[in-house]
Amino acid sequence: MFFNKLHNFNYIIFKQTTKYFFIFLLIACVLLSSGLIYQNPILQTIGFGFIIILLTFSISKHILKNDKYLLDLTILSILSVMIHFGLTLVFNFVLTNFGVDSVKYLNWGIKVAEMLCKGVPFNDIPKYDNSYSYIVGVLFYLFDVNRIMFSFLNAFIIIISGLIVYKTVLISKFNMLSARLSVVLIWFFPSFLIWSSDLLKDSFVLFFTSLSFLFLAMIFYKKSSYKYFLIIPIILFIYLSSTIRFYMFIPISIGFVGGLFIYILKSKKGKVFSIIVLSIVLLCNIVIFNTNEAQSYFGNTLAKSVEKLNILRQNGFSYDDAGLEKDISTIDKLMKALPSLLKDYLLQPTPKHWFSLDSIIVKLTIPEMISWYISLIFIFVGLIIKLKNKEPLSYAIAVYLLILWVSNAIVVGNIGAIYRYRMQFQAFAFIFIGEGFICLKNKYIDKYIKGNI
Repeated sequence: MFFNKLHNFNYIIFKQTTKYFFIFLLIACVLLSSGLIYQNPILQTIGFGFIIILLTFSISKHILKNDKYLLDLTILSILSVMIHFGLTLVFNFVLTNFGVDSVKYLNWGIKVAEMLCKGVPFNDIPKYDNSYSYIVGVLFYLFDVNRIMFSFLNAFIIIISGLIVYKTVLISKFNMLSARLSVVLIWFFPSFLIWSSDLLKDSFVLFFTSLSFLFLAMIFYKKSSYKYFLIIPIILFIYLSSTIRFYMFIPISIGFVGGLFIYILKSKKGKVFSIIVLSIVLLCNIVIFNTNEAQSYFGNTLAKSVEKLNILRQNGFSYDDAGLEKDISTIDKLMKALPSLLKDYLLQPTPKHWFSLDSIIVKLTIPEMISWYISLIFIFVGLIIKLKNKEPLSYAIAVYLLILWVSNAIVVGNIGAIYRYRMQFQAFAFIFIGEGFICLKNKYIDKYIKGNI
């Protein structure tokens, strides 16, 4: 009875929003314009937030149009946006220093905006860590310094990223449960809500990465003689992702190489084009890896790289990280510590930290971590099934997850950073939950139920 009433309520909202969509959009634009003209940040924020909600509704409605749960999923997308907005207000007015990085990007964005206002050419603006600072600065330049507005944009970007993953899963011949679970988890998993509700770069990294996998899925599964030209936007999105978080080009591009290799083996025709595409990806990796930025980040030799990684990891320690200290200053020490590092990346914060640390934030992660531990079972089973079927995209994602797992496990030694950086891993791991659940349900749960009737 409750769910029927909820569905009817959702239907009323869906119908009325569709009917008066352009009127609502006009009101939102008037509010935003008035805020810009009269330099009123409250009107700016309300108008911009209203536009984000309407865009979310419109795009969700379009992408989910063939799903029988179109109505409910669209309403869920709006609900996710509203939760993001609520968290944004908390981070701006209550937990103002919650994220050190968000304050850093706020300050850098202000500096970029000030230089643009003074007429400094864009190419002459000093480099601030990564391109995300410029994205923040340009928005501040266009709409004045408004941290809340940019946080609203981050919320919108994560919603769209979820829809892109949903589309990718459907193109790649996964079941509908996998697609629905992926998008809902990206919208509502607590860590995703937290890290995409403030001035952090994680939403944009996931957005460009998900676009890369979407176009790769089109190469694998679409029947078109022009599909190989999609390698151009793929390389562009890999580049954009790596300009925000530099090392991301490694797991994405190596994952693509793995997927393309399987695709070449399975293809009966088009192998020449596939090999050309594979060669282009490899060439781009070589070019990127030999840039000055790459050399300064990783070092010129493997031994030097390990030394730099050890320093980077040690610099990230905090008082909460007892037990995570690992000496990886040499290759031998790194190899010995690697199993423990991999475990920490997947499972932190563990039950030991739940009860030994006084941090309220760590205790708030308990429900999420329990659900994540359970999800890992379904992810592992689903991944094995798709790899057995030699699905090219599954191989690409599996290699991406493996490289990202290993690289982050080595570099990140801080519980908070692990909890945040795992977001890029989880977004694509969620894809396999539906496959794993259906397999285990058919093999064990249904048999158990039948045996007890």
